[in-house]
Amino acid sequence: MSRSCSPLLREKQFSTYIYGLTAWLAAYAAPVLLLGTSYLTSTCMLGIIWLATPAVLAGLFYKSPEKASVRFFTAFFLAIFSILLSTFLFKTGLLTGYAEIFSRRFNPVIDYGVLGIFSLMGLIVFSRSEILAGKGFARTVFPAGFLLGLVLPYVDPTSALSSLVFLAPLVGITLASVAASTIFIENFRRRILFATISIVILAGGVAANAAYSASVVIAKPSIYLADMDLYLGVGEKLLNESAWASALETLKANLSSTSGNVLVVSYWDYSWWILGYVGGAGEVKVLSTPLSDLSYKRLTSWVLLSDELTAVKILKNVSEATGASTIYLVVSTAFSISLTGGKSNNAYIGAVIPGASNQYGIQLPYYAAAGDLYRIPVYSSLMNKSLYEFINTGVGRTVYEVPLAWSARGSETLLASVIVDGLSKAGFNVYNVLHSQNKLSSTLKYFELVNVTAKPVYSVTVSYYSFEVNYAVLIYRLNVSSLSGVV
Repeated sequence: MSRSCSPLLREKQFSTYIYGLTAWLAAYAAPVLLLGTSYLTSTCMLGIIWLATPAVLAGLFYKSPEKASVRFFTAFFLAIFSILLSTFLFKTGLLTGYAEIFSRRFNPVIDYGVLGIFSLMGLIVFSRSEILAGKGFARTVFPAGFLLGLVLPYVDPTSALSSLVFLAPLVGITLASVAASTIFIENFRRRILFATISIVILAGGVAANAAYSASVVIAKPSIYLADMDLYLGVGEKLLNESAWASALETLKANLSSTSGNVLVVSYWDYSWWILGYVGGAGEVKVLSTPLSDLSYKRLTSWVLLSDELTAVKILKNVSEATGASTIYLVVSTAFSISLTGGKSNNAYIGAVIPGASNQYGIQLPYYAAAGDLYRIPVYSSLMNKSLYEFINTGVGRTVYEVPLAWSARGSETLLASVIVDGLSKAGFNVYNVLHSQNKLSSTLKYFELVNVTAKPVYSVTVSYYSFEVNYAVLIYRLNVSSLSGVV
């Protein structure tokens, strides 16, 4: 079909952009505003960078290549450059922030499937039009934006903002183009076809965004789920508060009253939450992040799985290298409180899940590790140590129980010690039935308890036994000035 035969293939006038913008507002911005899904993450800020970089670079092209294939690959490589730039900013620490703290767990197929399908339809129509034969900006930015907007949510669901910004105008302008074509087409059947396409695109856009908006409103942010997402299908959910959010507020308050440089030691995936929440409260650094070199993650593992004195010696050396005068240790775990015969003060380390039945047909409660205890195999591997130095073989009945089957050395690790100490000081009688049937105790010499925040996640009944499963975040402080005698 020649370009003179169809209005779809004619050069679009400036007014078409106005129509496209109006369609965009109708199909996307209004549902977003009405359903109240305004939230911003640092990953969304990256989306703005991914938006801006191709736009700025495209604007520098005074004369763009004529071949469509060259234009396409130009847009593609600009997109790659944007991603590399944002990765560099993350690694250098120039861009940190809330990242995941207000994000939710996504189902990409459901949340973005409809949007992707109709955006693909829009790209096909849009790429055949004269606008891509225009000057540099339009024909470079829109293909680059389409690639990013369609693919990124499947890689990183928190990049929803960049997706909407790029995909929505594309669908909007396509809608305006197809709708305008129905006016000029004399053939009745073709006019009906184009009108149907317009309605489908508009309905698809509104439906996709409405579904996304509603799911964001309904779903709990990932900071509520934390390390308990594996067990959320068990029992009756009690997920009304976030232990992490409360713990971070406490940490922020302590940091604001702490002088000098501060180092926070925690599992590296927690670092974005910590840095994002505490913001500018003091000179705060973390020992490791998801993007850190492996050596920093190994160092974190050594701290957690060493005994207290060894961990203190390691941290003393780290403080001398970083200039930190105060070190905070943040760890997490799940524990279960018995509700049988009334709520008790007995805290059993691990999240109770229904287990196998015994020879009498009575189902037994299993205790599943969560939080930092669940990652003991990861930490031991990074230390180049055998897992069986820290756990007893053949004790755990499922893979979830294995990290709780502490050996003598496992029970003496800093990680186990602070969890037992913290829960004990919170008023619980602490038990780990996979390690010992006796009540546990721990005495720490150097680390000082700052706060224990525990929130219920779910309740479960196994045979005759009822439990409330809690998730706890424990914060400890180590004053470097008190370590002068440690060699």
